[in-house]
Amino acid sequence: MQDVWLLDVKNLKWTETTTTGTLPSARHSMGFVGLPEGKILMFGGVDEDGVALDDLMLLDTLLARWLTLAPSDAQSARPSARYKMGITIAANKRIYIVGGKLSEWKSGESLYSWDNGELDAE
Repeated sequence: MQDVWLLDVKNLKWTETTTTGTLPSARHSMGFVGLPEGKILMFGGVDEDGVALDDLMLLDTLLARWLTLAPSDAQSARPSARYKMGITIAANKRIYIVGGKLSEWKSGESLYSWDNGELDAE
C-alpha cells in the first residue's frame, strides 16, 4: 500500500493524507526516522514480490510531498538493499542504519551513516 495516515494525538483521530511528488512503491518493513522541520526520512523495505529495496526518500510533511534522494558522494559506500533495519538520527545530525535483513536467509552486519546536509535543500 502507498497510503499515508496522520494521527491527531490530541483528539485521537486518524486522517488519510494526500501527498504529491514521486510516491514510494508499495512496501513493508522499511526504516523511518523523524527529522527537524516536519520531515521524515524513509530507507529500504521489501516490496510486494519480496525483494529488498535500497531507495532513500524524504516526506516533507509541511508540503505533503515526497522526494527521492540520492546522496551526492558517489565514491562512498552505501547500504545494500535491506529491511527490518535499525535507523536513527544522532546528535551529530547524521543518520545511522544498522543491521537488518538482506534476504530471507542473510542479515546485514554493517553500520552506515549519512550526513543529512542535503535534506535542507528545497
